Amino acid sequence: MRLAAMVDGFFQSPVVSVKAVKNQYGISYPTAKSDLKKLQAMGIVEPLEGMDLMTYYCPTIYKLTYEDVP
Repeated sequence: MRLAAMVDGFFQSPVVSVKAVKNQYGISYPTAKSDLKKLQAMGIVEPLEGMDLMTYYCPTIYKLTYEDVP
């Protein structure tokens, strides 16, 4: 159920850090990281390189949301 809630959350914010997931769902950092790795393995999220915090984004939702922004 938590993974489904996380996917729904990408519609509000297609970019999320492991720390944000930890805080939002009241879970440990390792659990948040593991959940995001599972979503990555399913092709739902991808890691964002070069960020201070371990951060992931949902490319499909990100493109739908921001692609036409000038």
